[in-house]
Order: sequence, then C-alpha cells, then structure tokens
Amino acid sequence: MKVCVIGSGPSGLTTIKQLLDEGHDVTCFDKNEHVGGIWYRNNKTDIDQMKVYDKMMLTISMGLMGYSDFIVPEMSQRKYFTRERYLKYLTAYAEKFHLTDHIRFGCEVVEVRRAPVERFKVVVMANGKRSEHEFDAVAVCAGPFQKPQTKVTDLDKFTGDVSHSSRYRNAERFRGKRVLVVGLAESGADVLRQISDVASECVLTVRSRSFLLPRLFGGRHSSDEGDIRAHNYEQWVRATDVPFPIKGLFGDNPLSRAAFRVSAAATGFATAAALKVREMFEPSADEQDRDVPFDKMGQPTFPRQMDHDAELRPEYMRFINEWNRKSHHDKGNWTVKIILCKNATWVPNAVNGKITIDDSGIERMEGNRVHFKDGQVKTFDAIVMCTGFERDFSLLGPDIEVKDNNVRNLYKHAFHPDHKGRLAFIGFVRPFAGGIPACSEMQARYFAQLCSDKLSLPADVRDRIRAEKAWEEKFTELSPNCTESIPSQSIFQDGIAHEIGALPSIWKILSNPRLFARYWFYPANHAFYRLVGPHAQPEVALHELMTEPRGQLTISGLTAMFSALMLMPHKVHPVDHVFPVDLNAASPKRAATEPTQLRVLDGDRDVAVTA
Repeated sequence: MKVCVIGSGPSGLTTIKQLLDEGHDVTCFDKNEHVGGIWYRNNKTDIDQMKVYDKMMLTISMGLMGYSDFIVPEMSQRKYFTRERYLKYLTAYAEKFHLTDHIRFGCEVVEVRRAPVERFKVVVMANGKRSEHEFDAVAVCAGPFQKPQTKVTDLDKFTGDVSHSSRYRNAERFRGKRVLVVGLAESGADVLRQISDVASECVLTVRSRSFLLPRLFGGRHSSDEGDIRAHNYEQWVRATDVPFPIKGLFGDNPLSRAAFRVSAAATGFATAAALKVREMFEPSADEQDRDVPFDKMGQPTFPRQMDHDAELRPEYMRFINEWNRKSHHDKGNWTVKIILCKNATWVPNAVNGKITIDDSGIERMEGNRVHFKDGQVKTFDAIVMCTGFERDFSLLGPDIEVKDNNVRNLYKHAFHPDHKGRLAFIGFVRPFAGGIPACSEMQARYFAQLCSDKLSLPADVRDRIRAEKAWEEKFTELSPNCTESIPSQSIFQDGIAHEIGALPSIWKILSNPRLFARYWFYPANHAFYRLVGPHAQPEVALHELMTEPRGQLTISGLTAMFSALMLMPHKVHPVDHVFPVDLNAASPKRAATEPTQLRVLDGDRDVAVTA
C-alpha cells in the first residue's frame, strides 16, 4: 500500500519503521532539513517555530522515551537525556533502519483531503512550488504542539514584552527584568526556573495546580520507575466505581478479572516476601551508590538531588506535598485527575522567594501593570506565556473533520472511524507519566496492521470511542482542556497491544510468576510488547524485562500493600500520594524495616492502616 507520513519527529520515525516492517511503500514529507521534529534545531531558520530550548532535558527517562525495537542501555538504566543526546538517538534510529531513504525534506504539507476510490490527496509546498500526490493511507505525525495558546485576559493591553514558551530558547533577554510567567507545564517549569534565576522579580500565575512529580526519587531513582502497573491499576481501575472500558491483560469478563485479581495478589505477596528477604541484607542507598559518580540526570550523585539543580531537602518535599494536595482541592489525590508536571526544578526558587505565586487569576491589564483578582497590582517588563497549544487541524481539507477538534473522538486517539483506519493521527496522546514516542510506536504498529488488511477497526468502534472518551474525561476532569491527555500510558498501550496480538494471554503470563511479577510490580517496560505478536523479538524483549533493576515502588511494603488492595472493595484506598520528607526514607533498608502509615477512605471514614 502507498502510505504518506507527515513529519519525521519521534512519532513520524516510528510510523515509517512500522510501515516498512509490513512492506508498505512509504513517503514522508517534512518541512525541516533533518529528522527530529521539535528536537532538531536550526538557529537561523526556526526562530519562529516550536522548538526545544537550549538547556532542555527530558522530563521522562529513556525507559519510556525510547522505542521497543531500538533498545539502548540507557533505557533499562532509566537515564534522562539532554535535547542533543535525544536527537542523536532519533538520528541513530533513522540511520539503522534507513528511514531517511523514505523522507523528503524541505517539503511542507499544507492540506490533506479526500480523493476518489477511498484514497487521499496530499498537497505539498517545496521551494515555493505546489504539488499534489495521492496515497492509499495517511498518517499525520506533526503532533499537537503547533499553534500557541495565547488567550490571556487583556493581553493586547499590555505594553511590555510578550512571548510564548514555544519560542523560548534561553533566559538572557529577561535578565534584570520584572517577569510574569503565565501557566505551568513541564517546559514551563524549566522556563520559570531559568527566568527566576536571572530576573529582578518573577511571579507565577496559575489557574490550577498540576500534580508535581520530581524527576528523581530519593536522589537515585527516575520518577517513571514508579510507573508500575499495580499502581496504575490501583489508581484508575480498582479504587473507583467508574466502569473500565479498555480490554487488556486482566481479562474481558468478570470471571477472568476476578481470577486475575486473586492471582495477582498471591504473586504480589510472594514477591513482597522475596523482596523483604533481599532488603534485609542489602546495604543502604548511600553505600550502594558510593562508587556511582552521577545520578540519572548526569549530576554528581552527592549531595542528592530531587530534580535538575534542585537538592533533595525536606522543605522542598513539604512544598511539593502541599502543592499536590491543593491540586485536587484537598479532596484526595490518590486517583490523580489532573495533568502532571514531571519537573520540580523550580521548587527551590519558590521556597527561597525568587518566585512569587499568585493563583487568584488575572483580572485585567493596563500598560505594564497587571491587576490580579486578589487585589494585588504589579508592574512587569515582560510576560511569558506557558499556556500550551490550541487544537489545530487546519491542514485537513473541508471534506475531512475531527469532531470538535478533539482526538478523543478518534479511536485510540488515532484512527478516524470514517476512513477504516486509513487516516491516522499518530502521537496525539500525552500520558500523565509516560512518553509520547512509546505510545506513538504502539499506535503505528496498529496502523501498519490496518494498512496491511491484517486487522480492521472493531465493528462497534463508535461505541468504544464514546466509552473510552467518557473514561478519560472522568480521570482528567481537573484538566478539561487537555484532550490529548490520558491517565495511564501502560493501560493505553495494553489496550492497543491486546487488539494487535502483542499482549500475552492472561493465562500464559500467570503461568510464569517471575515474568508476571516483572510485568505487574516492576517499572513499566514496553519491551513487554515484543514478546509476542507482529514483529516480535522475544529473546531480546525477555532479556530486557528480566534484567532491569527494580524501581522506587518495587519494595516489599508497597508491593504487599498493592497486593492487599487488589482484594479490597473500591472504597478502601489511600487518600493522598505523599512524598517522603524524611530523606532517609528513600533507603531500601529503611523502607523495608519501617512500617508505612496510610490514611484509607472507607466510605466517609478515615481509617489508619499499616503496610
């Protein structure tokens, strides 16, 4: 089949690869002169484009930012890459699989519309010339970060400097100035920290508080080492009464789900016992890391850091815990319902006073003065908007529509129900704690199978879209405008893997307790999806799964707690996620020997339990 891919960033590259694996004739158009999308920088030509900034570092480790068909050591090590190093990874991927042979650089797609006989016409501009091409299928991989969101009250009345974080490169232009930063997302956290380091005054204004997740736990684990399926299942499936619509490993009917819960609990208790024995004899965290020169972010191991250039201190962890309680209006954040900010590098400056926070909102602006709703009036030289992006599908012709410009009206955030899966939007999905590239790879594998006619969209695809949309909206209700967001990367990927045959059966996985423990109680590793199914690499995948070190939540106490909760009614669950303030709590030996007190909600009662 003749297939068009638009964009050669992380989503586009894996889409080309999965299509080539299926033997399709692939042409990719990219307006840049190199692969990488926003990760590729040309300081002469992309000043007015969305690009990563100078000192950008991944907010997710390579464990969830790499591809399952291009495993490098840093993936199991869960290390964070700089922008330069991640671009090198993408370039190496393209070179290894000869993807650039199928890419036409300097070609911007300006329109996609229908053509006769269920085909698509793609209109391209290159060197000032317009050309049209027909394809059997199209994958739009240009991503949702295209058109900056600039709707801020009275912004047109502000007479100072105004910019959007998408055009931010470094903080030099703000040195010695009074700066208002509007909004806080992951990149916004870096922008806020860098500007507050050099500005004479820096104020952050937010309408809501995203859930803060430092990139380092205890100074030694990456945050996504805490992304274990037992925790994901607990938050968004077991501990709620919301119907769960996504088919996955734990079965499609009440009997298989019940069997799964009992088997998972039994395996969990056995795993917890084994971990307990191990923890009793292993040295402390500091002793283990005595000869480890650098942490996961490439910083000196000691003193311990909780994020980039942010030392691990009790006062910073207290700030984060209080911020996270407020993110859910003090109603409990055990089931997180708001987007995460996986970047706490700015917290030290919030604690030491370099950053002032105003969450009352902007009432109006006049000249260079900003009036806040709490009555404060401040004067600024510059405003930087970290306000995200508008949903923009303007490249679609008048005969193609994404309903309400909302990707939740597509199947798996990707497949248009009117086009038999031949029109796909790859990478328009943003997990709370996970990487877009890994999700894109799974979407692309599904797309390649659809193009090969080995699969077709479910007959009840519109019903499934409605059900999954309702489920996602419930668990992102505190971030209603972030329609690309999904609560759990693992649940999302499991759902697609189930449909393409890349998910081992429940009975097969339960028959191998060691493998099941790795799947359920260890950090999410998408090598799991290469054990079986199309283009599986079982030996490589199994080695990657069985040799990865355990993560921050894979300790005896928490493993036992998650196992016990599997057998509880949904109303019984912890109320809040709380990061340890005691810096010694990150030590495996300490965690193994001291009990954890939890507040548990049983109906309207708070019950104290010990794990």
